[in-house]
Amino acid sequence: MHTCRRQPSDRVCQCAGGRNDIDAYSVLNDTVQDAESSLAAAQKRLELVRRRDGSSAREHNTRRLHTILPPELLLHVARYVVADNPRAAPKLAAICTAFRDIIHSTPDLWQRIYITQRDTDPAEIVHAYVQRSAQRHLDISLRIFAVDDPATPGYDDSERDIGNLYERLTEARESLRGRSHPSPDEWPPALETLLNELHAFKSRAITVAEWDSSLARAVDIIFNQFHRCIRFEFLSTRRRPTELIADRIRETSAPKLRDLVLHVDPSCRLPPVAPRDAPMLASADVQGVLVSPVPPFRLVLSFISQGPSHTPPSGLRQLRLVNGTFEAPATPLTSILSLLGANPELEELSLQPNIPLPAPSTTHACANISLPHLSRLRLTHNVRLERLMQILQLPALTELTLSLQAGSRPAPLRTIFQGQPYPKLQMLHLNNIFVHAASTDLVTALRHLNTLRKLVISDSILSENVLRTLSDPECCPALEELLFEKCEGITEEGILGIWNARENHQLGRSPGSRRIELRRSSSTSSTSSGDTELGTGLRLLVVRNSSAPLADIQFGESH
Repeated sequence: MHTCRRQPSDRVCQCAGGRNDIDAYSVLNDTVQDAESSLAAAQKRLELVRRRDGSSAREHNTRRLHTILPPELLLHVARYVVADNPRAAPKLAAICTAFRDIIHSTPDLWQRIYITQRDTDPAEIVHAYVQRSAQRHLDISLRIFAVDDPATPGYDDSERDIGNLYERLTEARESLRGRSHPSPDEWPPALETLLNELHAFKSRAITVAEWDSSLARAVDIIFNQFHRCIRFEFLSTRRRPTELIADRIRETSAPKLRDLVLHVDPSCRLPPVAPRDAPMLASADVQGVLVSPVPPFRLVLSFISQGPSHTPPSGLRQLRLVNGTFEAPATPLTSILSLLGANPELEELSLQPNIPLPAPSTTHACANISLPHLSRLRLTHNVRLERLMQILQLPALTELTLSLQAGSRPAPLRTIFQGQPYPKLQMLHLNNIFVHAASTDLVTALRHLNTLRKLVISDSILSENVLRTLSDPECCPALEELLFEKCEGITEEGILGIWNARENHQLGRSPGSRRIELRRSSSTSSTSSGDTELGTGLRLLVVRNSSAPLADIQFGESH
């Protein structure tokens, strides 16, 4: 029996015997088609209603959020969060439409640009912040670090060799596969492993190249908008970003820049770099290989040469200049003096120069340089520190830190402090000094410090002669605080001698503790009120992490 399979078709039933039946069927067919069209239209209207309901719900939620939390409060929350995390603005904008509208319409939330090596597309981030900040001032920070970065150690030289090796190994594999002996499945597995490693390395190199390209575009955007920048920070251990920033910042103009932090990769062996024109720069922290010339922070000269005017004094207030490595080339003293002489408004200075050892010619004696406002000075030095300190005139100096550079000969301290050149010096920190038993250099220097209130000696080796000198009340008569940290050569008898000789007694030992506390007697403490007057005696003596058994001792109370 055969079955006929045909597609169903609309046809008039054979039972219809008259014209009226045919007309009735046509009417019924039209009615069905109209019903189907009406159903489709109804479904479309239902979908529109559902969409409107969803939109109305969102609008209702937005209005409800605005009713519960006014926009001013949301803006306050956004500013608080962005102040703690500069990358929080896009995340807040994704919470809800209320936050999004407020954040996208507030340019000051987009003024801090913060880029790290974890950002996949720095150019996109920088472009968004630059556009939404609406010509406001910019605070830019680039912190680019990487572990085992293929672009840092001679990447340009090794890339070509690795590419050639990859091609040769690929050809060797294809050659082995084409031979009958050994069979294609038995070629050495070490070759496959090496090829996989090279393939992974090549993938990483491609990723790094793409990221470097994005960073280059981001840097272009940044320096095209550098006239808006008030603070610029660049910290990096990668070679290519360092060279990229160094090349651009040398030629840029920064009319509004006030704060510069530039820590370049020491392996690049670049001199510290700075903007070509930065008249408003007040603080600079530059680390690199310090060679001649030093950064050209000398714009104050242009104002001085113009004579009296209503223009406020220009020049640096804070300067930190540090060698990238101790093996860096020596910095001529004249370069440092020229830099300091061009910025007489300095208030805080930190230098780690590698001053050359040969003494200058007597026919080229340097003139004294006065820094009348400098109050805090930190120096990591070598034996030629004496030359620098003799040239500088620092009448307002209150805090001085001298740290001997590792492997260098110490400078004579007695000549530095002879004649009380620092009449307002109150705090002295000596680090990494070695005092021989027969040496009197430090002892002689301490006897010149009549205004000193606080003395800190750390990471040093001392002698009994130093402790005996400090136990003399006529040595540093205004001394109130004395701290030894990570020092060798000190004894309990010497420390107790210092404390007792400076009119402090009544030993008290805390039970079950290695800390020893000595406090003044009631008669001594009752006579003092408010700030301690000069010559009232030592109120605090601390020994930390030093010679056993003096690992941790405190005499007196800290305030």
